Amino acid sequence: MVDEDVQIPAGGTVLKGRLHLPAVNAGVVIMADGGGHGDARRLRLEEVASMLQQAALGTLVVDLLTSQEEPVRGRAGGIDPLAQRLTAAAAWLHQQPKSMSSRVGYCGTGVGAASALWSAGEPGARIEAIVSLGGSIEAAAPRLAAVQAPTLLIVGGEDREGLGPHRRAQAQLRGENRLAVVEGAGELFEEPGAGEVAAGLARDWFTRYLAPAQGRTTEVSR
Repeated sequence: MVDEDVQIPAGGTVLKGRLHLPAVNAGVVIMADGGGHGDARRLRLEEVASMLQQAALGTLVVDLLTSQEEPVRGRAGGIDPLAQRLTAAAAWLHQQPKSMSSRVGYCGTGVGAASALWSAGEPGARIEAIVSLGGSIEAAAPRLAAVQAPTLLIVGGEDREGLGPHRRAQAQLRGENRLAVVEGAGELFEEPGAGEVAAGLARDWFTRYLAPAQGRTTEVSR
């Protein structure tokens, strides 16, 4: 098993990350942290990562921004460079001896979710599944129709500003997709039990598409 801090070359910068790989070529979810809302979004990613690890999936938690950079807060002009960094992280993962044949998925919150969708829409992207956890996905609108990987959009039922963009995004997706609304939850899923529900939905989605055939679930919990 691999469980270590890693550094990932991405263009002119180096991204910091944490790689957990339970077995050689296990499915791996790249967790994209694009900054913004600080600890709240990071906590959601770590909650999902914990559930994925318990389900025998690997995780690569990546900081898309360095400590000197400011969150882009969903501006479309800032998504492309972050998506390129995420693409670089996926390429790096496929170059490692113990994960060269791993099925790879993306999970992102906020700008990280938009970056994941943008990256997955690139020609030749080797991404098997995507989960957007309350993401700023309107910034990825120009690329949504090109996303081929099965995509789960998770949004809080009380996130009034997020529901509309998520519904519009789902209408633009051409591949397999689902919109899951967590009732009673806001944008950051901070309400009691909301984070656990959202993390469980993400776990079931990734287990379905990234786990070995004998370990896949046939249906995502509601």
